[in-house]
Amino acid sequence: KKTLKLKILPGTTQGTRFCFKEEGDRSPTKIPADIIFITADKPHHLFERSHHHDLVYTHNISLRDALVGFSFTIKTLDKRALKINVSDVVYPGYMKIMPKEGLPVCENLPIAPDMRPAGLKKKKFGDLIIKFQVEYPRIMTHKMRNITKEFFDELEDLEEEAEDAPHPIHTLMKKRGGRGKL
Repeated sequence: KKTLKLKILPGTTQGTRFCFKEEGDRSPTKIPADIIFITADKPHHLFERSHHHDLVYTHNISLRDALVGFSFTIKTLDKRALKINVSDVVYPGYMKIMPKEGLPVCENLPIAPDMRPAGLKKKKFGDLIIKFQVEYPRIMTHKMRNITKEFFDELEDLEEEAEDAPHPIHTLMKKRGGRGKL
């Protein structure tokens, strides 16, 4: 009996083959076969793999947070606490991409030479793609509906005022007599 050791590096993609040449069963009448290991992804409870090295994380948020912004922390696969700040309005399909926070691009992948310039010493990483699932209130009282309606009516009025207001640069140019120099 012989023990075969295999080191699978972080970032190794599903379907990567590792071959031990002629390490199969031996007999006097046949040549030993190759032993081939094929990797498979193990599902993770928080992250999903995408495009080889990107990770997708889905974060649940309230309707309030979707409209006014929020912060949260993600515990990464390498045990770091990654603080995420979202100041944008989170609309359907909105994603936040954190560059180089995905899986490492691993040396043993057939795709790696195309992605890695010759002699590059630094590790390359995929991205962390954060998707958001907005949780809407399940029940709204009559009072809650009225307050929400008033809020959105006011918001529409403010948006119309903003569209009608002159751009600050135009106001400044008028003050200077319409000259092009600021």
